[in-house]
Amino acid sequence: MIPYLTSNYYIAESEKLRDRLDFNFNHPLYNLFFEKLLKLGTINLSSILSEDIITGVQPKYDENGEILVIKTIDMKNRYIDYENVMRTSVEFYENNPEGHLNKDDIIIASIGVGSVGKVDIFDIDEKAIFDGVNLNILRINTKKYNPHFLVRFLRSDLGQKQIEKILQGSTGMIYLSPDGIKNILIPDISKIKQENILHNCLKIEKEANVLEKKVKEEYKKINNIIYSELGIVFSQGSEYDFFFRPFDDIDNRIDFLYNNPKYDLLNDYKNKSKYPFIKLKELVNFLIESRNPLKQPDKYFCYVDIGNIDTTFGEINPIEMMGKDATSSRMRRIIHKDDIIISTTRPTRNAISLVPDKLDGQICSTGFAVMKCKEGIDKEYLFYLLRTDLIKIQFEKLCSGSGYPEINQDIDLPQIEIPIPKEIDKQKNIVFKIQPIINIIKEYLVNINKKWEEATSIFDQLLLE
Repeated sequence: MIPYLTSNYYIAESEKLRDRLDFNFNHPLYNLFFEKLLKLGTINLSSILSEDIITGVQPKYDENGEILVIKTIDMKNRYIDYENVMRTSVEFYENNPEGHLNKDDIIIASIGVGSVGKVDIFDIDEKAIFDGVNLNILRINTKKYNPHFLVRFLRSDLGQKQIEKILQGSTGMIYLSPDGIKNILIPDISKIKQENILHNCLKIEKEANVLEKKVKEEYKKINNIIYSELGIVFSQGSEYDFFFRPFDDIDNRIDFLYNNPKYDLLNDYKNKSKYPFIKLKELVNFLIESRNPLKQPDKYFCYVDIGNIDTTFGEINPIEMMGKDATSSRMRRIIHKDDIIISTTRPTRNAISLVPDKLDGQICSTGFAVMKCKEGIDKEYLFYLLRTDLIKIQFEKLCSGSGYPEINQDIDLPQIEIPIPKEIDKQKNIVFKIQPIINIIKEYLVNINKKWEEATSIFDQLLLE
């Protein structure tokens, strides 16, 4: 979605103002899109719903639950990240039928700068519930319309411009109302044409999916090279449902997960590693520099929230916004180039990134820990180590909170132990050995984005023929 319009002013005749006295709603830029749309013939989205827009419930999380919970952060605007979703209990699921997801339900993010307007489809045969506070569900009459076609239309410029037009609220708290969503105009074309367009798009999207799987395979190679260089044979270990541990062996915390014997493997890794395990606090400085963008209301800045981190690749996809929209008290932490940022909420998701030059001096959520490597520590070495399963199991151990686990950035995060050569040249040498794989991954990423752009272009082209 394009959050801001290119013209800061325009003249509109009062008799042509419709429905709302609102700058964005009446902006003439939209006329260009609607002219294209109206040539197709249109119907209201409400006419193809099998039931009214579903708003759901606030989920209750349970790390041992069996039922998937879909949240905004799981929506990639291309697919849903099912691997990293949270869970709830069967009991909560059965007691809240209004929050159930059905296969082919369309999920639309309905609130928040940078998230509102994301659209994905629930396309698996599993029991699931959705975050009814931030998401709305469109349940389509499939005899009238193809939901997979509709998802792609809502992601297109013609769809997103309409979503942008019906946004309500201001200063960061923008939202979509169910009534506004129902009035979105969609193409009045036959299901045969919908499926023909969809067929052509899916061929290209599948090529992108193949490349994404290759990226994940390449990342596994990076981990294997790192483990080999460290002299470690990594294993996840088995989690114990119950165990006995003498009281004298318990230190710091008495919670079940922290003392689970599966983490005893960490001692084996320390003993076998070629290099010492050093606490994170000895390797980095934790930064808490802050700035309030509200003090410069007309100045643009880039904002990084947890959902803007690609958990597979560690890439940052920031939101551009204006200072006046930074009303959330979380929009305050300053980041600089070469900083490493880690989400302290569910750090096992791998929302960990190395800040690029272009984001120097920008803002991230206070939900991140921001770190700068000390002298003698290679930032790329530390970045790749932090994303390995070796560190992930330490995150697991040190997190607290059963429903929504979080690591305390003042107490527990600094205790994470990193195997690291003392000589920076050896650190750089390990990075050098994984660099060819990184280059392959970067090439794949470029081609993946090209494939998605090609699929979008073909969708628009075939739709407007």
